[in-house]
Amino acid sequence: AKAGNGDNLVDDNYESLDAWLHMFEAKITYAEFNNFNLTYAKIYDNMKNSSNILCGYQIIGDSKLNNIYYDLGNKKNYLRLAVDKGFGNLTKSCLTSEQVYFLDKKLDDGLPVKGKLLADDGYNIKGCVCKNNDKYYYCALNNDKTCILQYLINK
Repeated sequence: AKAGNGDNLVDDNYESLDAWLHMFEAKITYAEFNNFNLTYAKIYDNMKNSSNILCGYQIIGDSKLNNIYYDLGNKKNYLRLAVDKGFGNLTKSCLTSEQVYFLDKKLDDGLPVKGKLLADDGYNIKGCVCKNNDKYYYCALNNDKTCILQYLINK
């Protein structure tokens, strides 16, 4: 794996691939990359506890999701858990709102559009994030696969 360009962002597919390879070489991950899509540097590893076998992981240096209410500030690196939208980035849901809410509540602040753990509706799918007045929360009773999950890797 080669070094990045020094801007601290995983900006493109090449840097995304190298990020996975660096973690593998550093023994942070032990993925064999047997189900790896080199075009978009994403791994389909049949994520545990997801009934959707196409749920995958992608490292990306920006949110690029649907929710305009994210408190993102500058670009940051995220680990995304989702499914392909066609043959592109991971932009379709693979987790239920209930699953994502549970993770967010345990690991972050329980708010879908703020903090280190962000959630969003999938491509052409609604029901993950609900609005009550000016506050956003998870539609936690929705058990369809309606959530994309992103974890902030660095600030």
